[in-house]
Amino acid sequence: MNDFLVLCQRRQSCRNFSSQIVEHEKLKQCVEAGRLTHSACNAQPWSFIVVETPEKVELVGKCCQQLN
Repeated sequence: MNDFLVLCQRRQSCRNFSSQIVEHEKLKQCVEAGRLTHSACNAQPWSFIVVETPEKVELVGKCCQQLN
């Protein structure tokens, strides 16, 4: 439990993102990790949309900003 608390205390939010493209396999692993995450009553109330082309990433980002 102590390790978890230390991890939480050291956590940092990133606001400056690299323009480097993330490999497809790494994206798949991230989605798989999220899919396997626990949820109440195993409801798994999430869905994932992976966008890999820079033009679409920018478009999705603008759309999401309008939702707030």
